[in-house]
Amino acid sequence: MKKSVLLFYIVSIIGFFFPYVLKFLIASPNESVKIFAIYTLGKFNLIYFAVVVVFFFIGLNKKFQFIRIAQIIFVTAYIAYVLADYFILAKINVQNYIKEHHLNARLVKITDLKKYPNFKIYYKKANWAAVKILPETKKELPFNYRKDRGL
Repeated sequence: MKKSVLLFYIVSIIGFFFPYVLKFLIASPNESVKIFAIYTLGKFNLIYFAVVVVFFFIGLNKKFQFIRIAQIIFVTAYIAYVLADYFILAKINVQNYIKEHHLNARLVKITDLKKYPNFKIYYKKANWAAVKILPETKKELPFNYRKDRGL
């Protein structure tokens, strides 16, 4: 078997099963992995699956070997786009949102929000959020505890 045909099969399998791997990652106990899986899974739609399946079956025919190259390029480029969108573009989008709206907000990872007891989220994308950290407020009971208990 030629290397190009083997590469075509490998890329087709990865392209078809990558979203299913993401579905399994949603059940991960790690919150960062869970956010990654949910966000990137939303990028794979029916058109993506249709192109992968149709290109695969057309590529099996020896007459249409150019479809094999198209399949390899399409799947590689699409998965690269999804990963770049999550790891690079999401952070840039949130930074631009803060600048454009002249917000008094910080760029914070969503998983790091546990450190802050009181905050307001203006905008979030993927694992990043534009957050305003609010001062910590003490919640007072609606009655005087010592007086009402006779202490």
